[in-house]
Parts: sequence; structure tokens; C-alpha cells
Amino acid sequence: MRENLCRSFCAYFKPSTKEELECQGLLVVERLMKNGKAINFFVTDRAYDYSMQEMLIQNMCTVCPFYQNDCDFILSKRSPALNRQGTKRPPPCGGFIILTHLVERNIITIDDIRDIL
Repeated sequence: MRENLCRSFCAYFKPSTKEELECQGLLVVERLMKNGKAINFFVTDRAYDYSMQEMLIQNMCTVCPFYQNDCDFILSKRSPALNRQGTKRPPPCGGFIILTHLVERNIITIDDIRDIL
């Protein structure tokens, strides 16, 4: 499962590194699947709805082990838009991206995420 989600969606995935910590998005997806939710990792369009950023940040990211000091996405003002120097800001983790797609497609709800946490 980790290979499918992280390799496909996460810009931070390093296949040669054994990571002990997992992002909160991955943990939520694992728990949803354990609870019987069918999760499709073959989303054709990897772009996501930026308006959902704050909703997911407030309901999931704040409890992530990377949130305070290690999340490039959060530390860079949470926006994947270009900054003033024209440099693209860091993207969110793969778990964040797949959860956004699942919420957008009404496969899961924010309440499903809240209930998992």
C-alpha cells in the first residue's frame, strides 16, 4: 500500500530510504482501508483543489509528526503557487493529495478523516 500511494503521489518518497515515520495522510489512508473503504490509487489527474487545503490542514495535518518542523509544504505557506521569485513552492505529501481527490469525488468525507484521527 505504501508503495502504491507514496511512489505514485508523493514528491518526498525515497525508495532507497527506510523511513520510520509516516505522514499523517498515509496513516489516515491505511486506517480508512482497514475500516473497509475502497481506495483507488490510480487517479489520472494529480492536480487537486487548492480550496480544500485549509480544510485538510485543520483536520489532518496538525496532528502529523512532520507538521511543526519538517513539513516543507506547511513551512512554505501551504501554497503550491509560485512565490515572488518565480520558484514553485513545495507540494503537500502524497497522502494529502490522495485524500483531497477522495474527498472531491465524495468517496470519503472530512468527517471520515476526523473519525479516523
